[in-house]
Amino acid sequence: MIKNYVSIDLVTEKLVIYSSNRGIVFNEPSVMAYAIKKKSLVALGNYAYSLIGKEYKNIRLVRPISDGVISDLKATQELLKTIFEKIKLFNACWI
Repeated sequence: MIKNYVSIDLVTEKLVIYSSNRGIVFNEPSVMAYAIKKKSLVALGNYAYSLIGKEYKNIRLVRPISDGVISDLKATQELLKTIFEKIKLFNACWI
């Protein structure tokens, strides 16, 4: 059985996830957009990054990782969980 190993780079402004059997599977900014009233995630990565500088009353932008430091642990956990669901990495082997 061939194992799939995953590497995650959290240090830069972009979140990069590498899978040993698929290569780079995610390479986008670590930005999230939340609906304020519903308290739910509406966008992440490139789309959320495109919202920076625009004013929305109902959307709050979050950078859970800034300057190589996890500044919001819950948001970082949600970011990784959402990305893993999106790229279907739940069967990855963790060391």
